[in-house]
Amino acid sequence: MKISFISGWSTDNKKAFSGTPYFMAQALQQYAPNTEVITSPRTVRSIIESGGEDYIRSELQKIGSYLSNELQKSNSDAIICLGNGLVPYLETDKPIILWHDSIWFAVHELDFEKFKHEHPLYYELDQLTFKRSSLIIFAAEWVKKLAIEYYGVQPEKIQVIPFGANIEPKSQDEIYQSINQRPLTQCNLTFIAKNWVMKGLPLTFEVAKNLNKNGLQTILNVIGNDPPRITKRRRVSHMIHYHRFDQREVFKYQYHRAGFVKHHGFLTKDDPGDDQSLSKIILSSHFLLHPTSFDCFGLVLAEANAYGVPAITTNLLGPDSIIRDGVNGYKYPLGRFVGLATNRILSIFKDYPQYIKLASSSFHEYKKKLNWDTSVKKVLELIEQFIQ
Repeated sequence: MKISFISGWSTDNKKAFSGTPYFMAQALQQYAPNTEVITSPRTVRSIIESGGEDYIRSELQKIGSYLSNELQKSNSDAIICLGNGLVPYLETDKPIILWHDSIWFAVHELDFEKFKHEHPLYYELDQLTFKRSSLIIFAAEWVKKLAIEYYGVQPEKIQVIPFGANIEPKSQDEIYQSINQRPLTQCNLTFIAKNWVMKGLPLTFEVAKNLNKNGLQTILNVIGNDPPRITKRRRVSHMIHYHRFDQREVFKYQYHRAGFVKHHGFLTKDDPGDDQSLSKIILSSHFLLHPTSFDCFGLVLAEANAYGVPAITTNLLGPDSIIRDGVNGYKYPLGRFVGLATNRILSIFKDYPQYIKLASSSFHEYKKKLNWDTSVKKVLELIEQFIQ
């Protein structure tokens, strides 16, 4: 079986789309050696950020034309497409398999009728994607439910297969050694995000602060964007009671003064030094905290599990498909996250063998279903059944 893999991002760059195109292409070429990679000449995001709906439609049609011409040169049996913006204007007689983590309706976070009214182009693109795709594979269950409920897609046309962790795999011995070397009397937490607001850094900070107040020495490692510091002028205004801090400013002020926070900045996987630092930080962590308010999938959760690190996250959207309570972490409602996560961690540290068991089962969950080898083999099996 020969596959054409169409990606909306570069497959040579581990930074593009968090490394998903790179690792997906690597696994496809391992298990389907005849896989050819075709990359879109532009990312859909760059198009969306450059103009209005007429411009977006025109540019997507150009991309569709380019990709269609490339496919005419191919003798592949099927097409796997990463990026739903590439599907609507593809012209081919080969079966198209969309493997993605979202649809346009999902990322707009609107009532469906309002979405159709305010964003008719994106509604049209979703419809065209569903029409042209022979098989649709989503990374998380919640997107499948949207497609069935709001677009009337037949359930048998949609499968759910998670993305894998975008890291170079570690050996089981290395993971077990790191789990057993994590300190018994100090809790190491890690938070990773570019968008610190959406991914819940303030809530993570409150958990770390509460753990320290409750007598469990806790360090919070923060990788990615830091909140901006409060200016001296703004601090003075607050101190003289002229203009008091709002809730977010209180967080920023406390955050940058907290001795238990370690700031690491951006660490990129394509830089060997950064990648080594990232691995070292996560391997020494007890938990990844990810109280996100929106995540199509939640790759960082799978990546934490790949290091034998349980994840504590919210019980919504993508994370709800990844984390199983007591197996590879815990999920809590966003509004109750701080108290429930604090109590869970304190409870686990009082019975540390419980932590060893949880960390070990987190790694096994990664090995079982949150890795690219397993997911790609499932996708290829589906395609083989489909084209027979």
